[in-house]
Amino acid sequence: MLVAAALLAAPAAARAATPGVNVAGLPGPASLDEAASTGARQIRLFVLRDGWPAHAGTLQAAVAGARARGMGTILVLHGASGPATDPEAFGRFAGEVASAVREAGGAVAYEVWNEPDEPQFWGGTVDVAHYVRILRAAAPRIRDGDPRAKVLLGPTTGNNADWLRSVYRHGARRSFDGVAVHTDTACLVDPPSAFTRVNGRIGRWSFLGFRTMRRVMVDHGDARKQIWMTELGWSTATSPCARGMWAGLKPAGVTEAQQAANLAEAYRCLARHRYVVSGLWFTLDDSTGHGDELDNYGLRREDGSRKPAWDAFRAVATQGPPPGSCGDLSAPRIRLHAPRAERRFSGALTLRATATDPSGVARITFKINGRTIRNFTGADVASGRAVRLRWQGAKRLRPGRHRITVVALDPNRNTSVRSVRVRKVAG
Repeated sequence: MLVAAALLAAPAAARAATPGVNVAGLPGPASLDEAASTGARQIRLFVLRDGWPAHAGTLQAAVAGARARGMGTILVLHGASGPATDPEAFGRFAGEVASAVREAGGAVAYEVWNEPDEPQFWGGTVDVAHYVRILRAAAPRIRDGDPRAKVLLGPTTGNNADWLRSVYRHGARRSFDGVAVHTDTACLVDPPSAFTRVNGRIGRWSFLGFRTMRRVMVDHGDARKQIWMTELGWSTATSPCARGMWAGLKPAGVTEAQQAANLAEAYRCLARHRYVVSGLWFTLDDSTGHGDELDNYGLRREDGSRKPAWDAFRAVATQGPPPGSCGDLSAPRIRLHAPRAERRFSGALTLRATATDPSGVARITFKINGRTIRNFTGADVASGRAVRLRWQGAKRLRPGRHRITVVALDPNRNTSVRSVRVRKVAG
């Protein structure tokens, strides 16, 4: 347990995630110059199977051009549609791309598919088993074609821990070198440090949900593998959200000033988690024709003028992320005043505990052998305020040893637990 906790801890990292940008299409010299001017050290490009090998020369020129400008390349290998894609044919395609790219200097990594956990990019009902067959066919050919590059699990839409668990259950562990995630999803408007919890874990649609992905990786023996955030971003759209579960319920974007602030905070958050090795902003330029939200993620407006986020990205890329913390991830500290460990009792039992937390205490719960005795909430709890109960139910316990547990939650549902054993004796 202590080993797992150490692997999941988030100390200040020795190195920050490599900053990069997503670039539309296969960029020529002008677009590569624009990307390099941001200070980006990586770019991300799509390679579509139906455009291969017609665009092989253009791809090689883009990879070589990026390399000449000090940028590595992450390539997304994508088929026409998921269920219709023959794994063997896709594997051959992946190998051909990797071999061609190696001739141009090689890629940093290859993502096998884009967001295969959602129907939009998968091209039909999501099929984990079929995706794993594609991954298994592609991985060895990529490794043979471009040996220095990493093979990445197709990036999840948000931090989709359920999908990742399914991939592991289908035996794909040895077919990827890293896990890619996307956090520019679900009309994200909350800042990076804000999060919600689902069943005790940071949820899929929170930026910090990559911590839950990390937990899944550690649980499956993949602590040495890294997370690659190949899309992160906030749209500056001014319309209501038009897609997904939040359609019509919240804005689709943030102000340009908030976009810049979120960008700086996001890279600060990534720097505190050294297992996140890459952070690629989505995207370099605003676009048109994809819908208001999707058209306004750029560091630059459609006319080429720079948003405040461009300057924020440039500062991160050239000077490093700003210092500071990232989100309230610390649980309350508990002092269990009574009962003392190994306390002997025969009648009612006094329970008394204090929880302290800079953000406040939302709930303190006393339990006996895993069953709730009482919850204290609202005005009954506050950071540093002791809660006390003279528990008459202790009289009904059978003689012998029992476990008293105190559980404390803060407003962000960070949870801590403290337990002692006591002994009931005959009165």
